Amino acid sequence: EQAICENSVYQNAQQDPTLDRRLGVLTCAMIAVPLRFRDAIHGGVSCVRLKAANPSAPEPPPFSTADLALVTDAVREVERLIEEG
Repeated sequence: EQAICENSVYQNAQQDPTLDRRLGVLTCAMIAVPLRFRDAIHGGVSCVRLKAANPSAPEPPPFSTADLALVTDAVREVERLIEEG
């Protein structure tokens, strides 16, 4: 129920690699922010950085705390618009 930012996602043993395998990519970094309105969570917004599953493929840049803040602020604005809409 809180925003998260994770880098090196594909190295996390708890990450389910099923979709990555099907797409032939590796999820390198992820931001996930819950979408709340009317006193409940109604979904979420996520951003990912991917790379080709090829081990020699370059690693994309990690997400920063500034990236997390930017996405969180955008989601909060969407929540406000939904509430007022």
